[in-house]
Amino acid sequence: MAFLNSSSVQLECDPVGGRIVSLCVHGQEFLWKGPDMSAQQAMEVGVSDTLSEAGWRALKRRCGLRLLGGDRTWIAPEKEWWEKTPPLELDSGRYAEQVTSDMVVMTSPACRETGLRVVRSVRLMPDGVVHLREEIENVSDKPVARGIWNVSRIQRPFTVYFPGAIDQWRSYHLQDTTLPVPSVRLMGLTGKVGVPCISKECYKFGGMLSRGIAVLVKGDVVWEREFKVYPGWTYAHCSMVEVFNSHLYDYGEVEVHSPIHLLGPGQRAVFDQQWRFGKNGEFSFY
Repeated sequence: MAFLNSSSVQLECDPVGGRIVSLCVHGQEFLWKGPDMSAQQAMEVGVSDTLSEAGWRALKRRCGLRLLGGDRTWIAPEKEWWEKTPPLELDSGRYAEQVTSDMVVMTSPACRETGLRVVRSVRLMPDGVVHLREEIENVSDKPVARGIWNVSRIQRPFTVYFPGAIDQWRSYHLQDTTLPVPSVRLMGLTGKVGVPCISKECYKFGGMLSRGIAVLVKGDVVWEREFKVYPGWTYAHCSMVEVFNSHLYDYGEVEVHSPIHLLGPGQRAVFDQQWRFGKNGEFSFY
């Protein structure tokens, strides 16, 4: 584990999956902590260097979808995941860590499923601003078309706001028949859309944005995220951001997407975010 601290923000990073597992601001914990994988599962991932694709698929079926919690990097598009679960080495593998007084850099193993390596750099400034850089590198000998998904599992209740119009959003039950029709309604406000994650109900919404910003309000603390959006580029699921709410656990999931990048061998793509925090009412967007 690695820890970063300022007067108002405390971060805890875990090399298993390269995750941020705790984000505490003004005493308010944002991130949901899921059950960690067992030591046996961690050992399986670490010693499986010679497995074939069929062997990796069998291992993923045994492991299933792990509820590790926290903030992590997933790889788009989801339809390319073997056995419909996140790439095992990137989501659950042990990342190499480099730690300084204000930064943690976590570097994944080379992933045989995607042909990628992920590097997550987390820097905490003295004023409490967090700079998150997510990088994917094609370490295979073939071109790959992939995007970066930043996925944060956040303790309920909260509401997250995005700029833009409500008609740029949709419920995923319209395309995924395994999802129920949601009873919750999006909040169409002047110049922005609000997505509440308050109680246990299964739903997922996706949207396109007019600019790259998300403002999450939890109690009296606000978490503002800034990132670039690329109108006209291809996004997996045709969404720049997604919000999923769990009916089984006390979390909602906020996903911030990069577009799909076509990477030749050795090429890289980077997705940067800046996180700022304050008390409710301190941000003009909200």
